[in-house]
Amino acid sequence: MAASIQSQRNTMRIPYYLGYSLAASIAGLTAVTSVSAQTRDGDSKELEVVYVTAQKYAERLQDVPVPVTAVTSEALVESGQLSVEDYYTRVPGLNYSVSGEGGQSTIAIRGITTGGDTNPTVGIVIDDIPYGSTVAAGTGYGVSVADIDPGDLERVEILRGPQGTLYGASSMGGLLKFVTKDPSTEEFGGRVQVGSSSVHGGDDFGYSVRGSVNMPVSDTFAVRASAFTLEEPGWVDNVETGQEDFNTRESEGGRVSALWRASEAFTLKLSALVQDTSRVGTNESDIRLGREEFRQRFLPGTGTYDRDIQAYSATMIAKLGEVELTSLTGYSDDTLRTKTDLTYAIPALMGLPRLFYGVGRMYSDNEIETEKLSQELRASMALGDRVQWLVGGFYTDEDIRLTGTNIAADDTGAARGMVFQLNYGPQTYKEMSAFTTFTVQITDGFDVQFGGRYSDTEQTALGIWRGPQSQLVFRADPRILERQTAKDNATTYLFTPRWKINDDTMIYARMASGYRPGGPNNGCGHPSVPCRFDSDNTRNYDIGFKGNVGNGLLAYDAAVYMIKWDDIQIPGLYSSDFLFSYTANVSEAKSEGVELSLELRPLDGLRVGTWAAYNDAKLTADFPISQVFLVGRDGDRLPYAARKSGNLYADYEFPFIGSNGSATVGASLSYVGDRLGGFEATNVQRQPYPSYTQLDLTAGVQYDSWAVRLFANNVADKRGILRAGTDSQFTNNFVTYIQPRTIGLSLSKTF
Repeated sequence: MAASIQSQRNTMRIPYYLGYSLAASIAGLTAVTSVSAQTRDGDSKELEVVYVTAQKYAERLQDVPVPVTAVTSEALVESGQLSVEDYYTRVPGLNYSVSGEGGQSTIAIRGITTGGDTNPTVGIVIDDIPYGSTVAAGTGYGVSVADIDPGDLERVEILRGPQGTLYGASSMGGLLKFVTKDPSTEEFGGRVQVGSSSVHGGDDFGYSVRGSVNMPVSDTFAVRASAFTLEEPGWVDNVETGQEDFNTRESEGGRVSALWRASEAFTLKLSALVQDTSRVGTNESDIRLGREEFRQRFLPGTGTYDRDIQAYSATMIAKLGEVELTSLTGYSDDTLRTKTDLTYAIPALMGLPRLFYGVGRMYSDNEIETEKLSQELRASMALGDRVQWLVGGFYTDEDIRLTGTNIAADDTGAARGMVFQLNYGPQTYKEMSAFTTFTVQITDGFDVQFGGRYSDTEQTALGIWRGPQSQLVFRADPRILERQTAKDNATTYLFTPRWKINDDTMIYARMASGYRPGGPNNGCGHPSVPCRFDSDNTRNYDIGFKGNVGNGLLAYDAAVYMIKWDDIQIPGLYSSDFLFSYTANVSEAKSEGVELSLELRPLDGLRVGTWAAYNDAKLTADFPISQVFLVGRDGDRLPYAARKSGNLYADYEFPFIGSNGSATVGASLSYVGDRLGGFEATNVQRQPYPSYTQLDLTAGVQYDSWAVRLFANNVADKRGILRAGTDSQFTNNFVTYIQPRTIGLSLSKTF
């Protein structure tokens, strides 16, 4: 007799508030898995169940009919890989490039990006609550990834392919999901860690201190708190100021969460996260001062950024009979301040500070603040024995304020006066949507999920130009660009048949769509600037195969996909005065590829694995010349996406120093294929990015509650390029490399 949907729910789906605390960590160097993990107790071999929350409830990783990779926080800390820039090479299909000096980056999944300056294509959530701006202005025209210190994370989940039905706008390429650790009412405990690191090319040492504690207050109430402070050493010299190794990065922050499990039918979790990150200088190198040398020439006090993050949330679970209600309320405030030397950016502009103030230097002082409030309410219930129904609504309200000021300065960096200022804001983005999914159990092993989402969005924007440059160009100071309003709507869908051949083998197909919202263009009324742009969308077709054989001896995860991308949003620029940037809908593209992950556990404590990915992401129609300043032709590759990438890893844990001790050694070799930079103007060649490999090593010893870990990243000191040439913010002579060889040591104790 076919198993009922309710019995399957009880055995496979864990309530939302328990999913995080039950999610298993995967020990080892790479901390990356898209297959099952295994643990051993003595000579026995038991399969450890790894849970993820990709579909908004916890379920076994190998049962999820979505291409998803889980990156555990434990090994990120132990290997010193604290940001997406550090670990992106370990995730199939994840693309990364630097797009700004204020922490902005261009991240994409499966090649779905046209570079910076447009709305993001990858969504970001913290515990299922959206984080960061949905629109380009709120991200600094990049993607402001919340590089949350992993000390109090459970894991990071990367979902590949459009996630528009469950996660809404700007997840048309995929989703980056931070999952934090829940408080536990079971027992008091904690962890402290101290560490130090050094970077090749720098003379100083960095440091890190982390601590966390879990405090049960009663059988139903618990509090968890964590804090950290760190300084990453620099390796770039500023020859203009004489500063050596000045690109240091400092970060500090903490998180407090409280869990009240009032009864079997009601749970409430509150969380507050704060983090402050600052960098004294940029990571860019001027190759005119020595190719592959870490040197630059910038005004004193420029090249800096400071970013303050605050994120607050309330998650409530209530069971009303057979109905489970989930309420997710979130508020975040992300403020980014940058100061950038413009002397080398557009040389023609240097006549302006000399004209107005008699000096020949200029820098920009920018601030972007995004406040975001969101609310999601959803209900899950069984409809009879064979149908599981999820239905919900979502609302978000964003306020964005952006100020950019160009300031004339002398050679010492002292300000002489404002040349030009642009104020955007407050810009607003509002979205209301309703979504639903049905999972229909056809037989014991075969089910079908289908669903959809309808979204209404509204954006407003205005801009004000001030300063003598505004008077010179517009004959007005200030020049006010009228407030523009744009409304849009979108419908997304998913259809996923899944066949569980047995408990260890599953095959699925997935059809899903995603979108980015349209919006207004500042400068409406200019002859070359459209007043608004429309949403663009992706349609994805996946076939996947997951499972393991030999009770976890070999685990595998394979996927073949095709993504079609219509009405692509592209940044435009009116070429005669360079003052109006805007967004236009042009062209079409597709992304096709194959992803394969394998992991072998032939011996107790030994894990050997690999993944390989092939991605062909390219335009399928020309850019219309009349609409944008950039050039794109049918067959041109999309930016920053490597056709070939892969990773090979191994780690081994063995007894050491008696029965209470163990030791681990591990290695990871990553390969990133050649890429092309962003689309360029007529007769400008796109920036090429050569392929590179990176070798990382780890080793450690643990005895009772003490552990010592050693890591060495980029052991061969390779010069992989993340940004250069025509993609650079300054001139073609600037290059941003991956971080040079970095060696670190940490000591930790659990209690």
